[in-house]
Amino acid sequence: MSALTGSELIAQVKGNLGNRDSGTVGGVAIDTAAMNSINAAIIEVTNNNKLSIFERTLEIPVADAGYKVTVPTVDSGNNPITILDWLRLSVYKTGETTGYNLKRLTIWERDRLFPLTTTDNTGRPQYYTFFQDCIEFWPIADDDYIVIARIVINPTKFTSTSLGVSHNLGEPFDNTLVSFATHDCFLKLQQTTDAASWFQRYRHDLAGALKNVRSDTDLEVGRIQSGRVSADPVNDPFVSSFNS
Repeated sequence: MSALTGSELIAQVKGNLGNRDSGTVGGVAIDTAAMNSINAAIIEVTNNNKLSIFERTLEIPVADAGYKVTVPTVDSGNNPITILDWLRLSVYKTGETTGYNLKRLTIWERDRLFPLTTTDNTGRPQYYTFFQDCIEFWPIADDDYIVIARIVINPTKFTSTSLGVSHNLGEPFDNTLVSFATHDCFLKLQQTTDAASWFQRYRHDLAGALKNVRSDTDLEVGRIQSGRVSADPVNDPFVSSFNS
């Protein structure tokens, strides 16, 4: 079953508020207020819970003699994205199959260890940092490389022109978004008793949704953690051994 669209979510929130077809909430038209509260619900859920549906893998080319790449704003399918977190970066030389994990530095560490005026330090990139809207790698690439990045993206919020599209948390979170948005609207209406009641409903719905999407993953993690992990060695300068 598909997740609810923005319009369907708004209709449910309005129904919970007393089937209001008009009027305002906090000085804002009811439909806009409900949409804003749904967007607040999306941020509330995703900022406080790690959801694999927002994990992506990106390929970032690093050209020979280059060290700076603009942070990607689209995924491999050319869909617009905003990156929330960087989980792991690894690099390999174009045409080869051995990869190496990169170590993240703060901008202060990067400038202390590798001043920008030092331009003869070339080789396979081993470190990365962020500055403004760019990723900087060091040493300067001595060939063409590909960086594989595991990232977490921000969820897509609704606008007045995207209400016909389903939210991208997935169907298990339909009730969660509705209950939090209803709570948020009641707060703006200064109806604190109703707001508190719907917040409790939100917590219940959230627990159910998380159980739904995490149950299979938790079972697999339990099986992995119960024994030793076997794997082929990785040619990684920051890993000395496995299962030691």
